[in-house]
Amino acid sequence: MKKIIILVAALLLWQISDARPISEEQARRNAASFISSIQPRTKARVAPEDLRLAWSFPETATKAGEDEPTMYVFVRPEGGFVVASGDDAARPVLAYSLDGSIPAYRDMPENMRDAFDWYSSIISFAREKGWSSAATKAESDNEGQVVLKTAPWHQFAPFNNLVPKLKGQECPVGCVATAISIIMRYHQWPLKGEGTIPGYSYNNVNIDPIELDHEYDWSKMPMKSNNFSSLESAQLARLAYDVAVMVKMQFSPEGSGAYTDDAWPLAKYFKYDKCIQYAMRSDFHRQEDWEKMLKDEINANRPVLYAGYNKDWEGHAFVVDGYEGRYFSLNYGWGGGSAFYTLEPVEEHEEDLFEFTLYQQAVYNIKPDEGGLPTTEFVQNYGVIVPYDIAENKPFTVRENLIRLSTFYPTGDSFTLNFSYMLFDSKGTLKEKISPDFKRILFPATEDFVNIGPVECTIKSKLADGDRITLCLQDSATGEWKVVSNDVLDAIVFNKRPLGSMVKIGYDVEGESTHSAVNGESLYMYFETLKDIPWVVYKEGSDKPVIWRCVRDYYEKHGAVQSFIEVDRNDDAWCISNIWLPKGNYVAVFTNPLTGEEMRVHLEL
Repeated sequence: MKKIIILVAALLLWQISDARPISEEQARRNAASFISSIQPRTKARVAPEDLRLAWSFPETATKAGEDEPTMYVFVRPEGGFVVASGDDAARPVLAYSLDGSIPAYRDMPENMRDAFDWYSSIISFAREKGWSSAATKAESDNEGQVVLKTAPWHQFAPFNNLVPKLKGQECPVGCVATAISIIMRYHQWPLKGEGTIPGYSYNNVNIDPIELDHEYDWSKMPMKSNNFSSLESAQLARLAYDVAVMVKMQFSPEGSGAYTDDAWPLAKYFKYDKCIQYAMRSDFHRQEDWEKMLKDEINANRPVLYAGYNKDWEGHAFVVDGYEGRYFSLNYGWGGGSAFYTLEPVEEHEEDLFEFTLYQQAVYNIKPDEGGLPTTEFVQNYGVIVPYDIAENKPFTVRENLIRLSTFYPTGDSFTLNFSYMLFDSKGTLKEKISPDFKRILFPATEDFVNIGPVECTIKSKLADGDRITLCLQDSATGEWKVVSNDVLDAIVFNKRPLGSMVKIGYDVEGESTHSAVNGESLYMYFETLKDIPWVVYKEGSDKPVIWRCVRDYYEKHGAVQSFIEVDRNDDAWCISNIWLPKGNYVAVFTNPLTGEEMRVHLEL
């Protein structure tokens, strides 16, 4: 691993203003300032006139307005390039390399071209929204640069030499297989696989099983993209095809495809550690948490298998092999050099850009077998349903608890997890375990959402304002209990709480309208904010709350918050945000996070 500490001066401080297109000359100045700030101090500053415009995107953009370029690509005579934003709603610089080259957009490999399409779509979206530019500057000077040296391999000869031809045409070995092969070459592991990779069929194409009775000679797999000897070509083809069959690659002359979450057999057939993990960007509440995970992997000498998909699940895989500040080195597996790219071209609007980041995936913690056990972090809690009349020392039943399983599991087999319900106070401090331990056998290869209820519970400690019931599980590796990561918060309070004044519902929060709508037997209220939103539900005519929920702790940890009330009927009871209540009249009380005033909504159940 090569680690270079570079002191990075402040690049640019953008004032808050309406989003507006950036001219070619301004983009050139931004690019020159950026390169000057990150290159070694021994070199002279880069002047704007030192940069030549190679192309803009869209290349046909010539007039102002919506046809204004979304990005500009500048190159230097001595090598290197900068991709500068065409709108000040985005980061000034989207990608760069101090010594590499960049092809024209039309000549790019498809996976790289899709990345530029993604940048352009986000910038166009921000431009349509008229977003203000964020206060953006170069990253802090204490992170430096960490880059792992990975192989500049690609999908074609000799890597596809063992791939069967279809209708007489050669097929690429596939980007998922190429990316995984690059990571295996970095670790130079294993010396030999084990077992038999099963065959499979698709579209009248039959792929035979592979007996892993051969060794891999990593010394004969050089870190280059061409001019291989016959022995080197044979080794490279063997590795790439074995991996392609492992992920059930569907070969095609137009492009071979597989899913990144089919990488789990690395532990089963290639002796990689069972603690390998898979996650989607949407599993992380903040972009900085996602990026921290990637940096932690690079710092631990573990390249990351990364993929981006569109809404039709068409996408590409590549390798994250380094970072500098908040820019990441991406090896696209097209035989060229790596460059640094931002994974967040527009800041400050994570919730609005959720659709653009939803389909980013990573397979990480890829390392030779160290005896690790499968992680429990692929289980997510989607909400516990409890009775409305919980009291101290009164047994009750958790009727339902929906959990979501990642289909990514290192062995592909079923597994058993040990769960328990625990009571936490409003600050997240454990008060007591309220249920016996209970085990559930789960099948990640075939199950997605699973109900693990019913479970009997009893609360013995004194209930207090903000107490909540939380699902926990025991880590199979350490034996420690952990809160199951959740997409919903369940905080239940039974103490007296003042109502305050009556306020009419309906206001704007961060530009979003709060509203309520009745549709048949369901009532939905939804709002979005960067601030704290507490709400309480009372029985009509009573000042004793039956439900209390607050997202203040959630905001401190995760930033922007989406909060909602959802009311659904089930037989003679109603469920309000996972708390079951009998029929009757209720009042929901909310605090306006902008004014501090309270609002009320009457619920007739």
